[in-house]
Amino acid sequence: MQAALQVLARLLHYPQAELFRHSVAMTAILSAEPALQPWQDELAVYVQACRDRDLLDLQAEHVASFDRGRQCALYLFEHRFGDSRERGPAMVELRQLYRSAGLDIVGRELPDYLPLYLEYCASLDPAAALAALAAIVDVLGAIERGLASRHSRYRLILQALLSLAGARPEADTVAMDRDDDGVAIDRAWAEVPVEFMGADPGACRTDRAQAVRWCASTPVEENRRERT
Repeated sequence: MQAALQVLARLLHYPQAELFRHSVAMTAILSAEPALQPWQDELAVYVQACRDRDLLDLQAEHVASFDRGRQCALYLFEHRFGDSRERGPAMVELRQLYRSAGLDIVGRELPDYLPLYLEYCASLDPAAALAALAAIVDVLGAIERGLASRHSRYRLILQALLSLAGARPEADTVAMDRDDDGVAIDRAWAEVPVEFMGADPGACRTDRAQAVRWCASTPVEENRRERT
């Protein structure tokens, strides 16, 4: 199970050329996992198709599947907590969980990045890995439904993960941003304009959020004023 989790984690990660040089080994690992028997043929075809496709096309497909709105985001707490205050403490707790398992994060990924969590699951014994996977089955189901609505080939990877978990999530157990058109995405992800020093909020109000400009004098300008 652990090796299959590692392969699925890499298939969910942003595609890199070196990954599919190991397509034969990846297919063998997935085919050897009994829990993936319903998906073995489709997974073999999927891995082969990825190997044969242009890398830029694969990367564009990944962006289109996961980076346009929250519905299919690969970050667990995006689905659990959204922008609430609970998200920060949950990140800290998850990082500590990794460290207690002897793992640490290398790079800039957040602890709740799904491929990273799957790597953590793969480091556990089979029973603990199954329990850790079952703990996120609601999020896996939410992402899988979102990918189905986008007709994304990545849905197969989520279906395989749900098979490994041995459970199906209840529908609508995760709050989702289901409106995925461009306007809704911009609205949901827009940053709130910043106000400084009690400025009249109506003084510079426009129909669109404005970029913040730093207007304080620089040290060079202050020195020039002193000399004059």
